[in-house]
Amino acid sequence: MIVYSGSKASFQRDLINGVIAEKIEDMFISFGIPKESRAEYRSWENSLPKIGMIISNRKIADEVQVALEYQIPLTSKRVDFMIGGTDGVHNNIVIVELKQWETCRATSRENVVKAFTGGAERDVAHPSQQAYSYAKLISNFNEAVRENDIGLIPCAYLHNYKEENRGQICNVRCQRPSGQA
Repeated sequence: MIVYSGSKASFQRDLINGVIAEKIEDMFISFGIPKESRAEYRSWENSLPKIGMIISNRKIADEVQVALEYQIPLTSKRVDFMIGGTDGVHNNIVIVELKQWETCRATSRENVVKAFTGGAERDVAHPSQQAYSYAKLISNFNEAVRENDIGLIPCAYLHNYKEENRGQICNVRCQRPSGQA
């Protein structure tokens, strides 16, 4: 299930008109899913304009497709943001995990960081690991992705992250061994 989808141009129009969070909430309701929390609504209001600025690059065609809050089948996992298009040779989908974090701390556990989320500091999956796991799930359970050889490119965008805290998020224990995310 995809809660919101459209072209890059329509996504950016919804951002400019200030209706993106409301549209996402309305789509959740139309799917019979209870309203998301105020914190989730605020995250759409805060994070989506940031990713909108990134994709406003003219090198990214207005016709490329954008999807928000994609529920991975057979799971309760939802991808924050996806954008699909071609690199001239292959069809690709970029999977983006959005975070509003300003900081986090490395832990002794691989691909786990300590971050303030849900009102408390918690051990959580590194955002790149989260995006990588979404890509693996989609690849494993989506026949169309496999049959059409669609490339999945996972990444995380921490738009509020402080440069002086980069060492914690880029800690060697939090990087995919083959640089996959």
